Amino acid sequence: MVGIKGRRRMTCFHEAGHCLARWYFGIRLDRVLVLSVEQYLSKAWPVDRRGRLVVNCEGFVDAHDIQSATTADMLKHLPAETAAQAAALVRGVNEIGLIVCFAGPIAEDCYTHQRGAFIAGGKGDCDQARQILQSWLPGLEADQVEAERMAERRAVALVRSRRGWAAITAVADALMVHGELTGDEVADLCRAAYGGRQPIHGAWTPHWPPTLRQLRDGVIPRNHRSLACSLASREPETYRAHVLPPQRTSAASPICVQGRPADAELAG
Repeated sequence: MVGIKGRRRMTCFHEAGHCLARWYFGIRLDRVLVLSVEQYLSKAWPVDRRGRLVVNCEGFVDAHDIQSATTADMLKHLPAETAAQAAALVRGVNEIGLIVCFAGPIAEDCYTHQRGAFIAGGKGDCDQARQILQSWLPGLEADQVEAERMAERRAVALVRSRRGWAAITAVADALMVHGELTGDEVADLCRAAYGGRQPIHGAWTPHWPPTLRQLRDGVIPRNHRSLACSLASREPETYRAHVLPPQRTSAASPICVQGRPADAELAG
């Protein structure tokens, strides 16, 4: 390992990125763990929530599979209207899963001011993203490419947002000290970064997908039916709800993450 202590901090940011994405979309996690240098060198591998040994890992988020209860198979034999609603649900769940996959490597790239986390520690995330795409959109290569592109853009917008980066930094700092956080502890840190607001599971579903501006501005639906601020943000002239001021953005493609958010973005 190159710069083993520095790599551990990099891993903390990677796992914190995954944590933020799950929290932001109202999906709980059991715990997040980053091994100490001693644990890694001695191969003291952890056990996940199902009792499975997680070998050769520097850190991981221990949580249920987001896609496990919603697959394309659920659309079979349903009435047309119900099938359309279920298809929208499947789309949202799979797109959230992709955002969660991308958020870890993107947070790592932002922290290191480099690209390449998918090639190194993010290979498992890349494999998971491919599994989601192939299961959700089998044989539809053009649709898979577009879904991947949009999920990456949304993950970049979330991770590089002022509040998103503050949450990631807080979680990463806590992981550096403690090595392990519960889902509730992660939620407390993210909630503090977002001004005390707490996402509700499923609140995004009726309004999916979020816009890049909503993600950058830290929009969080207050409940399943009230999303006036989110809907208003589709019209910039009338967007005045409980979110941050618009972020200054670069002319470069938001997919190209080359470093941590600039000081101006962090300061808002």
